[in-house]
Amino acid sequence: MRRLLPFVLLLVLAIAIGVATVIEGRIGSEEAHRWVYGAWWFVGLWASMVMAACWHLFRRKMWKRPSALLLHASFVVILIGALVTHLT
Repeated sequence: MRRLLPFVLLLVLAIAIGVATVIEGRIGSEEAHRWVYGAWWFVGLWASMVMAACWHLFRRKMWKRPSALLLHASFVVILIGALVTHLT
């Protein structure tokens, strides 16, 4: 199950973003932001994704493959920047 966790989180994120897109199209952007994009559970889902990715980086010893490490680390940096933007 540990190997599948990042992929399950990605699937849940994709479904949540799809639902937000439908809400945005039918009700409006403000409602999509209130119910999905600005919700605590959505931020927690992204945080869980970052933690799972970091765990995966260390478990798979990605420091031995610098290009893969940089790719995955760049996603972490992007998501940390998104969190800072969301909080400020």
